[in-house]
Amino acid sequence: MTESKFIFVGSKKKCDFVRPAENALGKMKLELLVWDKKAGFESLYHNLEQYLPSKDKALGVLQKEYDSHSSKLVDTFKVSLGERKTVDITGGLSLCLSVKGSDEMGTLQKSAVLTNKVLKRFFVSAFCHFLY
Repeated sequence: MTESKFIFVGSKKKCDFVRPAENALGKMKLELLVWDKKAGFESLYHNLEQYLPSKDKALGVLQKEYDSHSSKLVDTFKVSLGERKTVDITGGLSLCLSVKGSDEMGTLQKSAVLTNKVLKRFFVSAFCHFLY
């Protein structure tokens, strides 16, 4: 996932399953990268590298699936990433993809503003006093 689009890597069958979501994401764009078992993984990873962040930035993954799933595709992907740091995006992704009413959107926006103000005005200064 980048700032402007979701990148989904999968077989033709899985991409066909996800394809209806292409128009349902609003401002975000869904890009499907289909890999062909006969062609191998090299061409897929060559296409995927243009979307990956630099080595010093973390890569967002569905951590449970990333850690537990083992297949030729996933294992080759892990090897190609090397020691790159990964971050679990499951919670944020589920929040982004869930359907929200206007009341819920308002509540989310107000809670984000309130959390920001509490952290800036109270928590930081209280934590600094604790440290020093």
